[in-house]
Amino acid sequence: MTARRALPADPSLLGAGPRRALHPRARVPRARTIVVSTATLASVAVGCALFLPAGGGAQPIAIASQQSASEAAHLAALSSLTASPRQSSEQRATSQDSPAATPTSVATPSPDASPSPTPTTESPTPAPASSTTATTTKAATPAAKATAAMTKAAASSAAEQVVAYAREHIGYPYEVGTMGPDYYDCAGLVAAAYRSAGYNMPFSEAKESSGGTYVALEDLQPGDVVVWGSPVHSVSIYAGDGVIIIADGPDYGIRTVTLDARLKWDTFAGGRRYLG
Repeated sequence: MTARRALPADPSLLGAGPRRALHPRARVPRARTIVVSTATLASVAVGCALFLPAGGGAQPIAIASQQSASEAAHLAALSSLTASPRQSSEQRATSQDSPAATPTSVATPSPDASPSPTPTTESPTPAPASSTTATTTKAATPAAKATAAMTKAAASSAAEQVVAYAREHIGYPYEVGTMGPDYYDCAGLVAAAYRSAGYNMPFSEAKESSGGTYVALEDLQPGDVVVWGSPVHSVSIYAGDGVIIIADGPDYGIRTVTLDARLKWDTFAGGRRYLG
């Protein structure tokens, strides 16, 4: 028998172990480039994804099973970053330029915390009065004094006129209810004398003896009305130097009488000042 020569071994089988028989429908996995589009990811969100080969063929490679909700959200975020990387960079830059508003928290003081001292505002010290104000005040005082002096002078002038009128009519006859120009009673002489000085004195013994300001005997000044009697029965004009001018009844007419002589038999009921 002739010996048979061994066939050369298949190089692909050298050094290889036993091989498992392949399933007739099984395919050897190949490395392919997968392009994921926005439409594909949208399909993932609804439950399935269609993967197309890199060459853009019409035949589908595989149908993926339904993904979970978390995986779909992750793929959607990955799609937004992959689809427009420039836009994502601009958005990040905008976010960095405009910091997000942070909620303001209100600090609640603890019970042990002591209250912070309230700042006190000192009231401004009033500035000293200016020299102009002081000058104006000083200037106003002499003006007021001058006005008072003028008033006093006018009153003195009016009082002098009252006395002068009464003196001019000394010796005129007395008649009840008359005020001149030829006859006078006591109230008529007083009213006529004051009216000659511009003061509207009423022709009434009761009003002449109760108006004006009360004056004591020792304080009488020329022009004051001197009242006599209790009850009042006569009025006269003080002429100064302790002398009065009075229309002293039908027996004497208008005459002058000293206070001392009058006080011996008549009652001083007070003086009344109408001028000054």
